[in-house]
Amino acid sequence: MEAIYINHEIPTEEHQKSKCNWFTAYRLSKQRNKAFLSLLINQGLTTPEVAKLTLKNLKLKEGQVFISGSRKSNQRTLELKSNQIIELMEYQYTTRNELLKYQPCPTSGGESATELLFLSTPTAGKQKVTGSGKLDIWKGLRNDIRKHNPKFINFKQVQTSVITHWLKNHNLRQVQQMAGHRYISSTEAY
Repeated sequence: MEAIYINHEIPTEEHQKSKCNWFTAYRLSKQRNKAFLSLLINQGLTTPEVAKLTLKNLKLKEGQVFISGSRKSNQRTLELKSNQIIELMEYQYTTRNELLKYQPCPTSGGESATELLFLSTPTAGKQKVTGSGKLDIWKGLRNDIRKHNPKFINFKQVQTSVITHWLKNHNLRQVQQMAGHRYISSTEAY
């Protein structure tokens, strides 16, 4: 699991061959994806849970992330690892602020996409994010990970590995709470 996170490269200015408009958005998306992967790999979150995180859910001072409950899962607060705090802080205060420049202006009365922790990047050749601004990176990120880790199947595999690891180190009830499972039978299945 660590190899997936470590092998996720973020391009530097040296990688840029020419002054292309697309390179900045590409670099920002890679930085966002690295922060995103840290939550999938270390906290065992699902992709919808990470996509729904807001700025209020990330508590860097306390070293915690709050995951709201859903129809299928309970709410919970999980501890962040020390290396994650720095990665997420850099994302939140640097990368995310740059990504805000690409977001469409919020409409009055509607929920602003800028409340979300993870923001979309514009498609190639565009200056702003078009459409709903919904984070739709799964297929591209999955293919990117597979280039370096051929054994990687999907993000559910990551969550399964994390929960299995927790079961080796914690009791069943603790893992149920950490995974957000409503029923102990869901945790027992792992």
